[in-house]
Amino acid sequence: MMLIVNRKLSIIVVLGAVALLANVGAVADWLQAIGAVHWAQYVCAEYATGTALTVIVVILLLVPATVVCATAVTRCSVCDAALWRQGKYCPECGSRG
Repeated sequence: MMLIVNRKLSIIVVLGAVALLANVGAVADWLQAIGAVHWAQYVCAEYATGTALTVIVVILLLVPATVVCATAVTRCSVCDAALWRQGKYCPECGSRG
């Protein structure tokens, strides 16, 4: 079930994306005028070397996915079981704490 806040936010994001795509030429000219294009080319040439990109890809491949999921897991205060859901109910011992 989608909350009204989520609906409003998604509509605002879609409208912003449509407005941005409708004015892509003006946005490109604006980015060129403020120097963002030159800065992006400098950063790409200076920091996005083959070695840096290879190291980033290898780190992303070597980090296990369970590290990211472990932050969403909580523990039951009674039986110390792993709780995968948002609620505080423990299916193993029945505790609500």
